[in-house]
Amino acid sequence: MKPIFISRDGVINERIEGGVNHRANLRFIDGSIDAIAALSKKGFTVILVTFQPGLSKGLLDLDEMEAMHATIIDRVETRGGEIEGVFYCPHTKEDHCYCRPPATGLLDVIEMELDCDIRDAFYFCDNEEEAAVATEKGCEPVLCSTGESLRDRIQSLTI
Repeated sequence: MKPIFISRDGVINERIEGGVNHRANLRFIDGSIDAIAALSKKGFTVILVTFQPGLSKGLLDLDEMEAMHATIIDRVETRGGEIEGVFYCPHTKEDHCYCRPPATGLLDVIEMELDCDIRDAFYFCDNEEEAAVATEKGCEPVLCSTGESLRDRIQSLTI
């Protein structure tokens, strides 16, 4: 199955000042959950990718982050879809880690763990930094900006 990467903040849920650090702050973007379920039903392996520097800064608790991801997965499953995996980077830019953009390490890890070829895979994100990483790894970045939801972007592509 061909993987599809979907960034969390700004694509599935709304970004908020200081980052989403609790389930109570998780506000889904209209149609995002249904769009993920539809991709899964079409046979794509849906991978959630997220960069969470709040973990390193102590602004986000690991258990709470996992609870947020469980909420997203549950909502997608309720609509008949599946998320194959959730991969995250807990580092800040100052950490200069291998997994945070502009490095490609997080996608490298996914490629190895899932033993899949990610070239030509769609990578839905909301910023140029992630889009550049996707391009470097041979993926096709799809920017979801304000006013252009994941649902809208999927409908505009031939998937």
